[in-house]
Amino acid sequence: MYSTIFLGLSLAAWVTIAVVLALFLSLIFTKIPEDIAFMGVIAVLGLSGGLPEKEVLSGFSASSVVVVGVLFIVILLANLLIVNIIYPL
Repeated sequence: MYSTIFLGLSLAAWVTIAVVLALFLSLIFTKIPEDIAFMGVIAVLGLSGGLPEKEVLSGFSASSVVVVGVLFIVILLANLLIVNIIYPL
C-alpha cells in the first residue's frame, strides 16, 4: 500500500508526525482556538491520506460527543436567556 520513504516510515506517516508537531507548537505558541486547530488537523490528515476516510469523522458518532455538543447548546441558550430576558442591559 504505502512504500517506505525514510527510516522505515511512509510518506503518510511523516505527514502525520509533522502535522501533530505543528499542532502542538501552534497550541503552545499561538492564540489559535483549540477547536479550530484540531479541526484543521483533522482536515489536513483527511485530505493528505494520513487518516483513513472512515476514521476522519467517526469520533463524532460516539454518544458521549453528541451529549457534550447538546450540553454546549443548552448552556448557550441558558446564557442568552439570562442575559437578554432576566437581566437585560
